[in-house]
Amino acid sequence: MRTITIGFSKNSDNKIFSVGLQEYMNRDYSHCFIKFNTKHHLGDNAIYHSSLSAGIGYMSQTIFEEDNTIVMLYELEVSEEVYKEIKQALFKVCGRKYGLMQNLGILTVDLLRNIGIKAKNPFVKGENCSEMVYRHVLMSLFPEHKYDPDTITPSEVEDILNKVAKRI
Repeated sequence: MRTITIGFSKNSDNKIFSVGLQEYMNRDYSHCFIKFNTKHHLGDNAIYHSSLSAGIGYMSQTIFEEDNTIVMLYELEVSEEVYKEIKQALFKVCGRKYGLMQNLGILTVDLLRNIGIKAKNPFVKGENCSEMVYRHVLMSLFPEHKYDPDTITPSEVEDILNKVAKRI
């Protein structure tokens, strides 16, 4: 068995987008990511995430924590085969652009839902952090937890993990 760690963080400098998202979700984080235990052979853990500045990709945990505060972590135990499939799927989307407009679409869909109008996110290009975690890890492992990948938020990723993972 292998462990996949999914984490939640916020910007250390209280950047407006991070603070706004925390307020909107009523959570103390604005971002989710995947952490891989690579310390034993690379000297540091690898953080895989989607960010406005770099798109989707890996960085060392040390560099990640220069600008971000890790708020909480969850662990999922998966077979070696599933672990390999997830890492391959994640690698295949490295370099994809961040879905900034997707976040505006999520806000639009939520506002319309609040007045009784059902809509799809019109901005689906790129991937934000929660779509990346859901689409490439959670959706296939836990198909009973159905969300629209184009509108899922970090708080909804946490809702899934509260049911299926161990908080550490």
